[in-house]
Amino acid sequence: MKTPKTLLLIIAALLFAACEKYVAEDVAQTESKVVDGNLVVTAECLVTKSGVEDEETATLPLNERFTRMSMVIYQNDVRVDYVNQVNTDKDFGTMSVDLEPGTYQLVVLAHSGTRSPTTTNCHKISFSAPLTDVFSYYGEITVGKEANKISVQLARAVAKIQLNIKDDIPANVSFFNFIYKGASVSFDPTTKVGLASSTRRNMEIEKVEGVKTFELYTFVTGADQLVDLDVAGYSEAKDVVGAKKFPGISVELRKVSKIDSPVFDGVIEGPTDISVILDDTWDGVIDYTF
Repeated sequence: MKTPKTLLLIIAALLFAACEKYVAEDVAQTESKVVDGNLVVTAECLVTKSGVEDEETATLPLNERFTRMSMVIYQNDVRVDYVNQVNTDKDFGTMSVDLEPGTYQLVVLAHSGTRSPTTTNCHKISFSAPLTDVFSYYGEITVGKEANKISVQLARAVAKIQLNIKDDIPANVSFFNFIYKGASVSFDPTTKVGLASSTRRNMEIEKVEGVKTFELYTFVTGADQLVDLDVAGYSEAKDVVGAKKFPGISVELRKVSKIDSPVFDGVIEGPTDISVILDDTWDGVIDYTF
């Protein structure tokens, strides 16, 4: 058990953690509004699931799986055109641009963030925090004078940490505060490798009755990427009701690290053993202890 003095220090660290600022798009270039261009791209995402337990894996319409999509065209790593969509747009997932004949690099992104990503740099696409589940496609295309219609398959581009709170959440908890370090919100779509960041990010989530599972997504920066996660439940008066620390969580591309742990048992440190369980919508299991 931590002493009251140590507990106060932990609370102070939670309150004063810094957030990474989102960089807005360069307004010098506006997105394409072409309807019938000479390149029409339709995105497909077969790795989807309705979310009901024990149900067969099933493909969902894109507008039920994601809230936003982007198509970005580069030539020699320089952005020449782009399209951003929201899932209320007609023909969500089908995007059109009008290009000069030539060879281009195509990036397609699907996610459920509150903003479209910054795509000015082909090798550094940045999302606003917190990151959601992201799917992407990258490939080279050749555009001629005649209209060209292509379909692309999106693949998951992130790892996920899932925390399941195993004890009862006290009635006076009003919201949760998650502070995490080592997670990445930027990646290179050509390699799907995340760009390392030392920023401590802060995510506040209101309590929803019955909800005890929380998810954190990150791009994977390398084989040895570790994420430190601090979780605290606060009362409406912003008093800490309970807290837990989970240092050194290992993450891998398209794998989920699933943690089962109490948060309100009075112990600040995380458990010695982390149980990582297979989620069949992802690619595998990570086994580790700390």
